[in-house]
Amino acid sequence: MFKNEHEFSKILRAWLEDRDCAFQSIESGGIAVGIPDAFFSSARLNMRGWLELKNEGEITKARYKVAFRPGQYSWMRRFSRQGTFCALVIAWEHGIAFFGPSDLKLEYTRDEIMKSSFPSYGADFITALQGAYDAFKKNHDDFYKPFDDAEHSVSVNPISGHIRESSADDGVRLVTRPSSSASPGD
Repeated sequence: MFKNEHEFSKILRAWLEDRDCAFQSIESGGIAVGIPDAFFSSARLNMRGWLELKNEGEITKARYKVAFRPGQYSWMRRFSRQGTFCALVIAWEHGIAFFGPSDLKLEYTRDEIMKSSFPSYGADFITALQGAYDAFKKNHDDFYKPFDDAEHSVSVNPISGHIRESSADDGVRLVTRPSSSASPGD
């Protein structure tokens, strides 16, 4: 498919940037455990989140175990539960397989990968990304719809999970921070 994951990341960056998406590769191996490969954001498409990229080439076995780095699967599950969009993107011989937050698993059958794949790139990838993102947002409306009135507003940052409260009287303050502990079983 691609020579390596770095080449896959460069091509994915080009597809997203051609559609007014910002894309940032994250190289955090020695700094933090579990952070996915890339962050993307688009004001025009109204979406943002994290992508874990895998460049697999040929998948010949009936079952495919995802080669997550230590802590990565737990990180993605934990942040997805807190309202942050995280997806797995696998480049393989038949195209690109895309798994949104509700489909994240440690292992997939070859048939699941085939059903989640599309042969062409660019527009098909954006369509898959937008569909998964919209479904995710619908299930996490409280993270994406700030409460506003003329005097007071509360909003949640979907990336960090921080709750921000502001009022005409006292400006802006951070109300809470997300929990940093992972749930058992991740």
